[in-house]
Amino acid sequence: MQTKSKSFEDPLNYPGKLTAMLANVQASANSGADAPPTDGAVEFFAELQQQAARIYADLAAVLETDVAAFNNLVEGIDRPAITIQD
Repeated sequence: MQTKSKSFEDPLNYPGKLTAMLANVQASANSGADAPPTDGAVEFFAELQQQAARIYADLAAVLETDVAAFNNLVEGIDRPAITIQD
């Protein structure tokens, strides 16, 4: 997610990230056009899927290793640990 974009002109300086690109793909798919997606659109969506898979893999690694390590660290100092809810 692009967090630096605050005004209408900011996308010129801070390009959209994965969330903006996925929203654009969704808007195109829901445009009501009576035609299949172009080859370029299909390729672009496949690239976005790969980016999302990498981000989810990074998140899973953080949740599995870093959160557990942090919880072990704070266990002995009587502070609340991080819990993950499904």
